[in-house]
Amino acid sequence: MAAQRKPQKPITIVTTIGEDHRLVIDIPLPADMPRGQVQVELLVRSTQSAPAEPINTALEVAREKMRVAGRLNTAWHENTESTVLDDEMLWKFVKLAPHSVSSEQLINEDRGDY
Repeated sequence: MAAQRKPQKPITIVTTIGEDHRLVIDIPLPADMPRGQVQVELLVRSTQSAPAEPINTALEVAREKMRVAGRLNTAWHENTESTVLDDEMLWKFVKLAPHSVSSEQLINEDRGDY
């Protein structure tokens, strides 16, 4: 029968990295801690708050490429003179003209045979 090892209790160290960007660990350990090689895990936590909306990294890469190429337009602005259309006015724009083919026929023409 093999001896069972007692599960090790993790030791958490919370500290701050100083201006010199050095981390020195000098902590007295429990007396029952075995001697020998150890493994220290370091988890760096961001001090910045999480962004309000998720960042699309592919979109940000594309923006950076456009910016570097001098093609990124940052001079856009919201049109404050536009108004929201009511249902009646919107219907005038979306309905088909008289004597035109049906929307189903238009869709079938666009799709073609597949």
